[in-house]
Amino acid sequence: MNDNGLDISIEYCAECGYFPRVAWLLAEVMGDIQHDVKRVTIIPSGGGRHEWKVNGEVVFSKAAEDRHPDVDELKAVIYERLA
Repeated sequence: MNDNGLDISIEYCAECGYFPRVAWLLAEVMGDIQHDVKRVTIIPSGGGRHEWKVNGEVVFSKAAEDRHPDVDELKAVIYERLA
């Protein structure tokens, strides 16, 4: 485990069945950076929620954007935290 790595948390709507989408997105994001991540937390929630945080900072919110994240935009915003 990388103690200095990224802390990623994902809150998603379990009621809406978003978990498969979250799992796929996470697999795509982690493919290249898994050794730079210290923790991933997946939080089942409700109310249509789909929110990604990196080191406590919201990097994507479905509520704010009125859509689900695109894998390329997630990678870009998360990977830039590594720079």
